[in-house]
Amino acid sequence: MSENTGQLLLFDFEETVEVIDNGMSQFNLLDKFSAIDIKVDQRISEIEAEYCKRQEVIFYETRDILKRNLSELNNLYEKYGEKDSFSGREESFLSTYDDLKYVKNRIDSIYKGFISRITHYFARRHKVSLSSNEIVGKYDENSISYTIILDEIFEQLGGLSFKEKAVEEIKAASRSIIYNKSNLHIAKNKLSIIDCVYWDSGFIDDSKSIRYDDRRVKPLFLALSHFMNGSVEMIYRLGEIYQQLNRGSRDYDIFSKYEIGIYNVESLKMFKNGKIEIVFREHENAEAFKNEYLY
Repeated sequence: MSENTGQLLLFDFEETVEVIDNGMSQFNLLDKFSAIDIKVDQRISEIEAEYCKRQEVIFYETRDILKRNLSELNNLYEKYGEKDSFSGREESFLSTYDDLKYVKNRIDSIYKGFISRITHYFARRHKVSLSSNEIVGKYDENSISYTIILDEIFEQLGGLSFKEKAVEEIKAASRSIIYNKSNLHIAKNKLSIIDCVYWDSGFIDDSKSIRYDDRRVKPLFLALSHFMNGSVEMIYRLGEIYQQLNRGSRDYDIFSKYEIGIYNVESLKMFKNGKIEIVFREHENAEAFKNEYLY
């Protein structure tokens, strides 16, 4: 495997030439090919490769049993598929819908499930968006393999690594929460974002909590987490705050100032009118976050 390109090299050309020039006929090209040690795909870890291999074994063993079952059912149906002269109905006890079509649908289902299981595994593991539907239509249960799924996954990454793709998506999501740049204000080391939070109000009282379909606060917190320490996951402190915002003001004083005091973020504060104030350690931090994650 080439460390520079990540491509499988069928043989080392210089070494082969040297072998031929030295007259070592006992180690010809065929021997060279047979001696190739095909290693684990260098794009993924051994743990990930083992997971993929196991899913492929489970898929093919299950698919083969279902296909044999379908073949036997088809043979039996064809054998007794003629209509009975007395009742006018087919003699077979099998149904094209309940039996034959059902098994065929199950084969289709586990084919889609195999692709979905691997794509979701890498999506969850690396915090990126991946589509299994884009892969399903290109292949079938006879041609699919985990290596093909991996090729399609890396095609979806568009030449980026998993980490680079995750960061790209974090920044795209945080920028999408700003529909008007005039909603951003920086005063010294404080960044204010107007109309950033949509609150749900309680039916009985005036308690507030972030909406169940929140698409603003979470992307902002993920962006802050990456800005603070390069993580593609929400850091623990922001995760605590986010959980309190989900529970709402009935259980927590969510409109008090939340002290952060780690990395380059000092505190943040939520307001009932939807504004968020983030206090950074330095004015330069506030400007850097705005320019990189919100513009």
